[in-house]
Amino acid sequence: MTWTRSSTQLLEVGRELVWPALADLPGWSRWDPDLVEVTRHGEGGDLVPPGRFWGAVHRKAAGPYKLVAFEEGRRIELHQPIPLGMMRLEYRLADAPGGRTEYTQHVSLSGPMARVMVWVVGANVVRHFPEKCAALERLASPATA
Repeated sequence: MTWTRSSTQLLEVGRELVWPALADLPGWSRWDPDLVEVTRHGEGGDLVPPGRFWGAVHRKAAGPYKLVAFEEGRRIELHQPIPLGMMRLEYRLADAPGGRTEYTQHVSLSGPMARVMVWVVGANVVRHFPEKCAALERLASPATA
């Protein structure tokens, strides 16, 4: 089974202002409520979700992510092993009219445990998308930069 969702929103700031926050993987917990820690070790690292229980389970069950795409100013893609499957996360930035940014998040969970992983993490990644956008916009705002 594969579960896939894409979400897109216009941010009221330019791509060149959003990219530094998106490119700072260890800083993702500043704008992503689904993460309390992101580490980076070379071409990979660890994504740690919030919660004493889920954070501990994730640390034991999920493998380190692999950074598979890093297109300066435009795109980041990670693949992370999950029990008996894979989670793929992709973030894209594109210029939009009026100096805005089109921000797209794509999440995919595959494997026999995908349904369980949707319940554990996937649904929140989609549900919290508006919060992530608002936080990215705040971080990228010239007034707070």
